[in-house]
Amino acid sequence: MIRESVVDSTLNRLSTAFGARLIVRPPASAEDIAGVEQIAGPLPRDFAIFLLTCNGLRVDVATARNGEEWRLWHTQEMAASILDPHGPSVPPFLVPFRGDLATALDCLVTGHGPAEGAVVRWDPGSQAVELLTSSFGRYLERWTQYMIDRFGQRRQKDSRRAGPPFDADYLCRNDTQLAALRKQEGVAEWLHELDHIVASGDDFE
Repeated sequence: MIRESVVDSTLNRLSTAFGARLIVRPPASAEDIAGVEQIAGPLPRDFAIFLLTCNGLRVDVATARNGEEWRLWHTQEMAASILDPHGPSVPPFLVPFRGDLATALDCLVTGHGPAEGAVVRWDPGSQAVELLTSSFGRYLERWTQYMIDRFGQRRQKDSRRAGPPFDADYLCRNDTQLAALRKQEGVAEWLHELDHIVASGDDFE
Protein backbone atom coordinates (compact mmCIF):
# COMPACT_ATOMS: atom_id res chain seq x y z
CA MET A 1 0.00 0.00 0.00
CA ILE A 2 1.11 3.50 -0.71
CA ARG A 3 1.93 5.60 2.34
CA GLU A 4 1.23 9.27 2.85
CA SER A 5 4.98 9.86 2.61
CA VAL A 6 5.04 8.39 -0.91
CA VAL A 7 2.41 10.89 -2.08
CA ASP A 8 4.27 13.70 -0.34
CA SER A 9 7.61 12.67 -1.84
CA THR A 10 6.26 12.52 -5.39
CA LEU A 11 4.64 15.95 -5.01
CA ASN A 12 7.90 17.31 -3.60
CA ARG A 13 9.85 15.88 -6.53
CA LEU A 14 7.41 17.39 -9.03
CA SER A 15 7.53 20.75 -7.27
CA THR A 16 11.32 20.78 -7.30
CA ALA A 17 11.44 19.87 -10.99
CA PHE A 18 8.67 22.13 -12.27
CA GLY A 19 8.14 24.93 -9.77
CA ALA A 20 5.28 27.18 -10.85
CA ARG A 21 4.56 24.88 -13.81
CA LEU A 22 3.07 22.38 -11.34
CA ILE A 23 -0.54 23.17 -10.47
CA VAL A 24 -1.86 21.17 -7.52
CA ARG A 25 -5.56 21.29 -6.64
CA PRO A 26 -6.75 21.45 -3.02
CA PRO A 27 -7.51 18.13 -1.29
CA ALA A 28 -10.75 16.35 -2.16
CA SER A 29 -13.49 16.37 0.44
CA ALA A 30 -15.07 13.24 1.83
CA GLU A 31 -18.15 14.13 -0.24
CA ASP A 32 -16.02 14.33 -3.43
CA ILE A 33 -14.66 10.85 -2.88
CA ALA A 34 -18.03 9.45 -1.85
CA GLY A 35 -19.50 10.77 -5.09
CA VAL A 36 -17.05 8.72 -7.15
CA GLU A 37 -17.46 5.66 -4.94
CA GLN A 38 -21.23 5.81 -5.29
CA ILE A 39 -20.80 5.46 -9.05
CA ALA A 40 -17.86 3.08 -9.31
CA GLY A 41 -17.43 1.31 -5.98
CA PRO A 42 -14.92 1.67 -3.12
CA LEU A 43 -11.59 3.26 -4.08
CA PRO A 44 -8.35 1.56 -3.01
CA ARG A 45 -6.65 3.20 -0.06
CA ASP A 46 -3.65 4.44 -2.06
CA PHE A 47 -5.87 6.33 -4.48
CA ALA A 48 -8.00 7.77 -1.68
CA ILE A 49 -4.87 9.02 0.09
CA PHE A 50 -3.76 10.76 -3.10
CA LEU A 51 -7.13 12.49 -3.49
CA LEU A 52 -7.13 13.53 0.16
CA THR A 53 -3.72 15.09 -0.47
CA CYS A 54 -4.56 16.76 -3.79
CA ASN A 55 -7.71 16.46 -5.86
CA GLY A 56 -5.87 16.26 -9.16
CA LEU A 57 -2.85 18.06 -10.58
CA ARG A 58 -1.25 19.07 -13.84
CA VAL A 59 2.12 20.04 -15.24
CA ASP A 60 2.11 22.80 -17.85
CA VAL A 61 4.06 21.40 -20.78
CA ALA A 62 4.09 23.91 -23.63
CA THR A 63 5.71 21.42 -25.99
CA ALA A 64 3.11 18.68 -25.56
CA ARG A 65 1.94 17.23 -28.85
CA ASN A 66 -1.50 16.00 -29.84
CA GLY A 67 -2.58 13.05 -27.77
CA GLU A 68 -0.37 13.94 -24.81
CA GLU A 69 -2.05 14.94 -21.59
CA TRP A 70 0.04 15.57 -18.53
CA ARG A 71 -2.45 15.91 -15.73
CA LEU A 72 -4.21 13.66 -13.25
CA TRP A 73 -7.94 14.31 -13.08
CA HIS A 74 -9.98 15.57 -10.16
CA THR A 75 -12.99 13.70 -8.80
CA GLN A 76 -15.57 15.74 -10.72
CA GLU A 77 -13.88 14.83 -14.02
CA MET A 78 -13.78 11.17 -13.04
CA ALA A 79 -17.49 11.12 -12.27
CA ALA A 80 -18.38 13.11 -15.39
CA SER A 81 -16.42 10.77 -17.68
CA ILE A 82 -18.29 7.76 -16.29
CA LEU A 83 -21.74 9.38 -16.50
CA ASP A 84 -21.32 11.34 -19.76
CA PRO A 85 -24.30 10.31 -21.95
CA HIS A 86 -22.55 11.58 -25.08
CA GLY A 87 -19.22 9.84 -24.55
CA PRO A 88 -18.12 6.21 -24.58
CA SER A 89 -19.53 4.26 -21.65
CA VAL A 90 -16.71 3.37 -19.30
CA PRO A 91 -16.68 -0.35 -18.44
CA PRO A 92 -17.84 -1.24 -14.92
CA PHE A 93 -15.29 -1.12 -12.12
CA LEU A 94 -13.00 1.29 -13.97
CA VAL A 95 -12.38 4.87 -12.79
CA PRO A 96 -10.57 7.02 -15.39
CA PHE A 97 -8.03 9.46 -13.95
CA ARG A 98 -5.77 10.38 -16.88
CA GLY A 99 -5.96 10.47 -20.65
CA ASP A 100 -8.24 11.45 -23.48
CA LEU A 101 -11.69 10.01 -24.21
CA ALA A 102 -10.84 10.14 -27.91
CA THR A 103 -7.77 7.94 -27.57
CA ALA A 104 -7.12 6.04 -24.35
CA LEU A 105 -7.77 6.38 -20.63
CA ASP A 106 -5.71 5.21 -17.69
CA CYS A 107 -8.14 3.79 -15.14
CA LEU A 108 -8.12 2.47 -11.62
CA VAL A 109 -9.75 -0.91 -11.10
CA THR A 110 -12.31 -0.93 -8.29
CA GLY A 111 -14.68 -3.70 -7.21
CA HIS A 112 -13.66 -7.08 -5.94
CA GLY A 113 -12.24 -8.75 -9.04
CA PRO A 114 -8.81 -10.37 -9.39
CA ALA A 115 -7.19 -7.09 -10.55
CA GLU A 116 -8.69 -4.84 -7.87
CA GLY A 117 -6.45 -1.86 -7.14
CA ALA A 118 -4.43 -2.21 -10.36
CA VAL A 119 -4.25 0.39 -13.13
CA VAL A 120 -5.25 -0.43 -16.70
CA ARG A 121 -5.32 1.46 -19.99
CA TRP A 122 -8.66 1.32 -21.78
CA ASP A 123 -9.01 2.26 -25.44
CA PRO A 124 -12.62 3.36 -26.15
CA GLY A 125 -12.12 2.77 -29.88
CA SER A 126 -10.92 -0.82 -29.77
CA GLN A 127 -12.34 -1.68 -26.34
CA ALA A 128 -8.89 -3.10 -25.49
CA VAL A 129 -7.82 -3.22 -21.84
CA GLU A 130 -4.14 -3.43 -20.91
CA LEU A 131 -2.61 -3.88 -17.46
CA LEU A 132 -0.22 -1.04 -16.62
CA THR A 133 0.76 -1.24 -12.95
CA SER A 134 -0.12 -3.27 -9.89
CA SER A 135 -1.32 -0.21 -7.97
CA PHE A 136 -1.98 3.51 -8.24
CA GLY A 137 1.01 4.19 -6.00
CA ARG A 138 3.30 2.47 -8.46
CA TYR A 139 1.68 4.36 -11.34
CA LEU A 140 2.18 7.70 -9.56
CA GLU A 141 5.86 6.99 -9.00
CA ARG A 142 6.46 6.07 -12.62
CA TRP A 143 4.38 9.01 -13.92
CA THR A 144 6.42 11.36 -11.75
CA GLN A 145 9.70 9.86 -12.97
CA TYR A 146 8.59 10.13 -16.59
CA MET A 147 7.60 13.78 -16.22
CA ILE A 148 10.90 14.70 -14.58
CA ASP A 149 13.01 12.74 -17.07
CA ARG A 150 11.26 14.19 -20.09
CA PHE A 151 10.10 17.66 -19.11
CA GLY A 152 12.10 18.64 -16.02
CA GLN A 153 14.38 21.68 -15.87
CA ARG A 154 17.36 19.82 -17.28
CA ARG A 155 15.32 18.62 -20.27
CA GLN A 156 13.35 21.79 -20.91
CA LYS A 157 15.48 22.94 -23.85
CA ASP A 158 15.17 19.68 -25.77
CA SER A 159 11.71 18.59 -24.58
CA ARG A 160 10.37 18.90 -28.13
CA ARG A 161 12.33 15.79 -28.97
CA ALA A 162 10.32 12.61 -28.74
CA GLY A 163 10.99 10.72 -25.54
CA PRO A 164 10.19 7.10 -24.74
CA PRO A 165 6.49 6.33 -24.98
CA PHE A 166 4.50 6.45 -21.77
CA ASP A 167 3.29 2.91 -22.26
CA ALA A 168 2.95 -0.38 -20.41
CA ASP A 169 6.61 -1.27 -20.96
CA TYR A 170 7.69 1.94 -19.26
CA LEU A 171 5.15 1.78 -16.47
CA CYS A 172 5.62 -1.86 -15.52
CA ARG A 173 9.41 -1.68 -15.27
CA ASN A 174 10.54 -3.31 -12.00
CA ASP A 175 6.92 -3.79 -10.93
CA THR A 176 7.33 -7.29 -9.50
CA GLN A 177 3.80 -7.29 -8.11
CA LEU A 178 2.42 -6.72 -11.61
CA ALA A 179 4.36 -9.72 -12.92
CA ALA A 180 2.77 -11.84 -10.20
CA LEU A 181 -0.66 -10.35 -10.93
CA ARG A 182 -0.45 -11.30 -14.58
CA LYS A 183 0.11 -14.92 -13.56
CA GLN A 184 -2.69 -14.90 -11.00
CA GLU A 185 -5.61 -17.18 -11.70
CA GLY A 186 -8.59 -15.36 -13.15
CA VAL A 187 -6.79 -12.18 -14.26
CA ALA A 188 -6.44 -13.16 -17.92
CA GLU A 189 -10.09 -14.23 -18.04
CA TRP A 190 -11.18 -10.97 -16.39
CA LEU A 191 -9.26 -8.90 -18.94
CA HIS A 192 -10.72 -10.97 -21.77
CA GLU A 193 -14.25 -10.39 -20.53
CA LEU A 194 -13.64 -6.67 -20.07
CA ASP A 195 -12.22 -6.47 -23.60
CA HIS A 196 -15.56 -7.68 -24.94
CA ILE A 197 -17.84 -5.35 -23.03
CA VAL A 198 -19.61 -3.24 -25.64
CA ALA A 199 -19.29 0.21 -24.18
CA SER A 200 -19.50 2.97 -26.73
CA GLY A 201 -21.71 4.76 -29.18
CA ASP A 202 -24.07 2.90 -31.47
CA ASP A 203 -22.68 -0.44 -30.38
CA PHE A 204 -24.09 -0.08 -26.89
CA GLU A 205 -27.10 -2.26 -26.16
